[in-house]
Amino acid sequence: MIRILIVHPTHLVCSLYASVLDDRPNIEVVAKATTKKEALAKIESSACNIVLVSASLEDNGALALTKEITQQYPEIKVLVVGLPESKYVILQYVMAGAAGYVLEDVTVERLFSQIQAVQEDKALVSPRMAAVLMEHVSELATVSARPYLEPEAYSELTPRELEV
Repeated sequence: MIRILIVHPTHLVCSLYASVLDDRPNIEVVAKATTKKEALAKIESSACNIVLVSASLEDNGALALTKEITQQYPEIKVLVVGLPESKYVILQYVMAGAAGYVLEDVTVERLFSQIQAVQEDKALVSPRMAAVLMEHVSELATVSARPYLEPEAYSELTPRELEV
């Protein structure tokens, strides 16, 4: 059974999500929250296994909430909904620990597919985003392959060399 906590800044939208999701036989909406603080308070009491977080939370709250949940509750998966198709925005959420994302213009069936994929530890990404993620992994590999300087080597550098 998929147990979902819905986080959206609007009560009506939370209720609409809940209504649509509760119609599915393997999904149960166990709690709803309209703020980051309220969501964090409901995580433990709801025994959810997926948090559906709206990207429209104020003050970059969705990104902060995603980071906090994935750090404090690694067993709970975060699915961010309502993202624009921007590789930079999506990459931020992936790096924050989101298990998946739903673009702002998807169908309800696509939302169900994403929820199911996250539950099964799978990721559904567009070919474009797959390319972006591969590029990012390649960049990380390049950076990690750079030679490491021993701390003593820094003492030999001029202030300008250290700045560069």
